[in-house]
Amino acid sequence: MTTKPSVRTIVLHLLRAAVPERDNEISKLWSRYGHAVEVKPSTKGVTMNADDTRIQFDTKTIDFFWLFGFSA
Repeated sequence: MTTKPSVRTIVLHLLRAAVPERDNEISKLWSRYGHAVEVKPSTKGVTMNADDTRIQFDTKTIDFFWLFGFSA
């Protein structure tokens, strides 16, 4: 039986993979602050914001930033 990782876990793994040399620092900060992660349905415009308790984005925005970064 496999379990699907939470969105929070997926984002943590993405951050750690993007900067593997800072893995320990990222893990400590993630554990210390424990932000909630919310994936919203894609809508017109950009959805990417955060406050002191949560990080919020939509998949369309993340896909755009990935494509932009990859092409640069």
